[in-house]
Amino acid sequence: GRGKKLTVLKFKRTNQYKIQRGHRQNFTAVQVHDIKL
Repeated sequence: GRGKKLTVLKFKRTNQYKIQRGHRQNFTAVQVHDIKL
């Protein structure tokens, strides 16, 4: 699956430098059906 979307912001006060981009981290979803002891 994929995680929630994060907005990544790079910002410098000089000369209106601003970069905004989205990021979603991939993750592995594991489903356990049964555990035998």
